Amino acid sequence: MNEKKSPLIASMNSGAITGIILIIYALILYFIGAASSKTAGYFNILILAACIFFSSKMYRDKEKGGIISYGQSLGFGTLVGLFASIILAFFVYIELKIIDPGLIDKQMDIAREQALNRGASEEQFEKGMEMMKWMMTPTFSAIMTILFSTFFSFLVSLITSIFVRTDNNPFDSAMKDVETHE
Repeated sequence: MNEKKSPLIASMNSGAITGIILIIYALILYFIGAASSKTAGYFNILILAACIFFSSKMYRDKEKGGIISYGQSLGFGTLVGLFASIILAFFVYIELKIIDPGLIDKQMDIAREQALNRGASEEQFEKGMEMMKWMMTPTFSAIMTILFSTFFSFLVSLITSIFVRTDNNPFDSAMKDVETHE
């Protein structure tokens, strides 16, 4: 007998796989020195979208008997993103605390350069950084990873659910009955 997984367990499994894929991608970017690239960020969202789409589609086909509503798909995709973001947050924390503690300083240097290029003075930048210093910690970065990744997963799921859903609309079957009787 084939036992169905609950949405929570299925989304945890898919989230773990998605999180591992995103960590591998982040490590590749780190080692080739492209971690702060805008293009890399876009590919990160693309990878997340693909993982959510395929996870939701597999859940629909294997666990839901091929029928899933838009809302169920949206919820499932968001949960996949939440669990992936928790795993990714652990990686971010370890990366910033152990692997490369100077990474935040490197990001600050990039932010300084961008601010100065936009016309801000060094003094204005330093004042802004003093106010935001408490945010530049591994713990805060990990928390923000969970929040932003889950939010992006929700946005991605809004779109992917359009393609994954297979609503069993009662009006469709009623219309088919009417058409066959005519």
